[in-house]
Amino acid sequence: MNKYQKYALFDWDNTIRSGYTLYSWVEYLYKCNITSAYLQKKLEILKQQYIYKEITHDQYADKACTEYTKALKGKKSKEITQLMDSYIRKDRNALFPGMCKLLKELAKRDIDIIVISGAPFRILEQYKQEFHLKEIYAFQEEEIEGKFTGEVACNYGFNKYKKVHELIERYGANPYLAFGDSQSDVPLLDSSDYPICVGNGMKKARYMNIDFRESVEYILSTVNL
Repeated sequence: MNKYQKYALFDWDNTIRSGYTLYSWVEYLYKCNITSAYLQKKLEILKQQYIYKEITHDQYADKACTEYTKALKGKKSKEITQLMDSYIRKDRNALFPGMCKLLKELAKRDIDIIVISGAPFRILEQYKQEFHLKEIYAFQEEEIEGKFTGEVACNYGFNKYKKVHELIERYGANPYLAFGDSQSDVPLLDSSDYPICVGNGMKKARYMNIDFRESVEYILSTVNL
C-alpha cells in the first residue's frame, strides 16, 4: 500500500443518508410480508432506549441488528435479493444530495472512500460503483445454503476502533478525512487529519461541524482539496 495514498472514512446512517437504513429496510420488508410488525416494535423500543440514554450507540447498533437477524431465521435469502431493486429506488430519497456529490468529488481527487457502518451491507453494496466506494465494512446476516441462520455474520456498526486501526496499519497513515455523526464514529473522527461531524450531535475542538446541506465546495476548500 502506498503510504501517501489519501483515504477517507465515512459512516453511512445520518451521515450520507437521513435516518437508519435498517429501519427503512425493515419497514419495507414488513410491507412485502417478509417480517412481522413485532420486529418493528422491538426496534422502536431500542430506539427509545437510545434516545433516553438507557443504552449506548454501540449497544443500540448491536441489539438492533441482532433482533433483525433473529426475525429472518429460516427465510430464503433470494426472497430478499428479489426486493433489492425496488427498495433502492425508495432508499435513494433518503440520501443527502450534497454528501453524494461529495463522494464523487473525492473519487475524482483519487481519494479512497471507505465506509464503516452498521447499515446492512446488502444495501450499501448497491451504491458501491456509483459512489466509487473502495471498501464497505457494514452489517451482514449469516447465511447457510441460501437461508438465514438468525445469526449475525459481522457488524461494523460498533467497536469501529479495530477496523480503523487495521486501515491505518495498511495505509501507513491516518485517514485524511472522516465523516460521522455519533459516538460510534469517534474512532474514525479522532484518527483523521480532518474530522467532520455531520450535525451537532458531538462537538470537540478539532471537529468541524457541518449541516448536511453544507456546500461541497465549502467542505473541499476547508480541508484543502
